[in-house]
Amino acid sequence: RLRREPVPREDPICAATLDTRVETAVTSDGVQLRMKRYAREGAQPVLLVHGFFGNGLEFDLPHREHNLALYLAERGYDVWISSFRGCGREPWRCDAGDWHHSVDHLAALDAPALVEAVRAATGRRPVWIGHSMGGMVLYMYLQGVRTAGGEGELRVTLDPGLAEERNRSILGGIAIGSPPG
Repeated sequence: RLRREPVPREDPICAATLDTRVETAVTSDGVQLRMKRYAREGAQPVLLVHGFFGNGLEFDLPHREHNLALYLAERGYDVWISSFRGCGREPWRCDAGDWHHSVDHLAALDAPALVEAVRAATGRRPVWIGHSMGGMVLYMYLQGVRTAGGEGELRVTLDPGLAEERNRSILGGIAIGSPPG
C-alpha cells in the first residue's frame, strides 16, 4: 500500500512561512549530499541526521504537529535536514557513490562533509541531533573515525587527534533511540 501511494506533499503553510533551501555537501570521495534547510541567518544551526532505512523526512514530516524540523525553525533555529549517501527524495536526493558503503563510510566520509558544510555556510558549530543510526554515526564521528587504505579498499581507524578536533567541530550532540557508544 505504501509503495502505491505518493509521498505526502509538504504542508503549504509550512513552505510559505520559512526560507527553504537546498544545500549541498561534497564528501572527500566525491559523493554529493543534499540537505533541506529552513534557513535562519545568524541563528544557531541544528543538523538533523536520520536513522537506518530512513531519510530527512524522519524529522520533516508533512504535518505541522509532527514535524521536529519545523518546530525548531519556528523557534528561531537554523535547521539543516540531512540525508546520507543513497538516501533522500528529490530535490534532496543524495548520490549513492558505488552503493558499496556501510555505516563506517557514513561516519568517516559523510558526517565530516555534513558538519563542514553547515560550518562553512553559517560560521557556527552545529548541534547534531541523530535518530538511531544517526546517533551511532555521531558517536563514531566524535571518536575520530577516518578512512585508511588504498584505492578500492576501505579500512576505518580511530585517530585520537582527529577525535579532539571533531569534538570541537560541533556545539553538542543528541542521540535519540541510539544504543550507547
